[in-house]
Amino acid sequence: MFTLNRFIARNVAVAALTVLPSLVVIQSAYAGASSGDAPSITVRYGDLNLTSQEGIASLYRRIGNAAAVVCSALDGRDPMRETLWHDCYNHAVANAVHTVHNETLSAYHFHRIRVPGHRDVETPTNLASR
Repeated sequence: MFTLNRFIARNVAVAALTVLPSLVVIQSAYAGASSGDAPSITVRYGDLNLTSQEGIASLYRRIGNAAAVVCSALDGRDPMRETLWHDCYNHAVANAVHTVHNETLSAYHFHRIRVPGHRDVETPTNLASR
């Protein structure tokens, strides 16, 4: 499986030729881990209509769920592990959204992280209960 950096480097030319790529690779943001050591998950979205709000919301949920799985090794009850998990999760989601190169998805993500009072980040406990 390709890591995010290798995926981007190898697919820049291909992405320029395609209208909508059909997958994103989610990689964790482990502190100190090289890109070859970090776990990653491929999120497929070729079945989604990214011109609709429902399609964007569905892809964002898929990205969030994949980020939670990738960052699950950092899950824990103590405050330090929770901080590491949140940092990993936020970084993985932001990188995946950027990789898709979809303005609507980027705006959706920006809204989710910027609107006061909006619960933009799941907690490990909330995701585990799904």
